[in-house]
Amino acid sequence: PEYEKCTVCFVHLYNRDLPLGRIRDHDNFEEKHVLDVISNFFLASDSGLHVDTYHITRMAEQDATEVYIMDTENFPKWLSKNVKNSIEKYSCCQSTFFDSRKVAEK
Repeated sequence: PEYEKCTVCFVHLYNRDLPLGRIRDHDNFEEKHVLDVISNFFLASDSGLHVDTYHITRMAEQDATEVYIMDTENFPKWLSKNVKNSIEKYSCCQSTFFDSRKVAEK
């Protein structure tokens, strides 16, 4: 499929048995290379008007990076499911949720 407006989610998994110092910041340079490849096959364009990106870092059994591409309207549901599952699965992680709707109501 070719997406006109999508969200690309990067899930960075790090081996929980290795030192935490290995966990890197989200390097835009690497993101650009991945988006360029994805764009060739799935995206109308990789510009900010067509693509939103989101990064999650989690501890896991082994190092890996998972990439998910979805219609932008499906992202909130995906995020809710994946953040909930990751908190239950990785009890070492804490998350703070920001609800922009509550700020808008004030």
